[in-house]
Amino acid sequence: MAKTYNRLELDVNKKPNSIITEVQGDSNSRYLDVSLFNNGVPLDLTGHEVKIFMVKPENGGEIWNDGVITNAKEGRCEFLMTAEALSKVGHLQTQISVWKDNTEILSTQVFEIYVTKTLLGNSSVESSNEYGTLVVLFQNLYEAYALMTDMVSSFGKKGAVADARDIATFWQGVEYLAKYMDTDLKGLIEKALANASVQGVLDLIGTSGDNGNTTVFGKLNGMGAIKSIQMIKNNNGFNESDTYSISAVNPTKTFCYLQGCTISYSRGSKIKAYVASATTVKACGDGYGIIYVIEFS
Repeated sequence: MAKTYNRLELDVNKKPNSIITEVQGDSNSRYLDVSLFNNGVPLDLTGHEVKIFMVKPENGGEIWNDGVITNAKEGRCEFLMTAEALSKVGHLQTQISVWKDNTEILSTQVFEIYVTKTLLGNSSVESSNEYGTLVVLFQNLYEAYALMTDMVSSFGKKGAVADARDIATFWQGVEYLAKYMDTDLKGLIEKALANASVQGVLDLIGTSGDNGNTTVFGKLNGMGAIKSIQMIKNNNGFNESDTYSISAVNPTKTFCYLQGCTISYSRGSKIKAYVASATTVKACGDGYGIIYVIEFS
């Protein structure tokens, strides 16, 4: 489609002198190519929006549409002269404004665009208001409402456990779990691991069927937080990059806890352990101790 651009330089602090001429009834072909200045310095439009407001002659209605920023640093933007804007012959009182976060922050002084008469079927041209900016705004509001509805649906509703603990929001639930992990669970595990005997540690950890608050499993069964705990012990010491088989776990919900992992001074590096796959754990470094593989549900 053929397009033509009328160049216009506007200083927000000065009254424009030039008059732009357009032709009645032209459609999707005429644009204003505008450069905005502030006392001769290009107006930086980075992060902003531009809009054009026009009042048609003879009470022909109003135009309020969005523009397109073509070079933000140089303050350059363009506006389509729509068929509605060119529907009436005469002077269009025009003003361009700069917006940020849906708030108008700066406007040019009013200037005129002269629409000349067309000889081609102008009797069929009807004039009415055009508010393209409001259409975009309502579309954005609709999309925001749809997004919020989807988020609420994804979060779901709280259940009996949350009701019993007076948890009303998602972040209250996260805070409750974080506090529990940092206090009750941490204290119970540290108490278990402080025991010198392996059997004493196992007794304090308990089994998956425990209830009450005397073992780790018993404490967590009410929360449903831990699914399984596996123990890896090597009396000959862990070597660099040893691999150990474990019962299948979900690696994204499993971590390794090291107990009594001392350095082998003949080899000199402290051991580390991590879940390498659903069925393996790797030990890195050289030393002695016990690796607990803890999986959360």
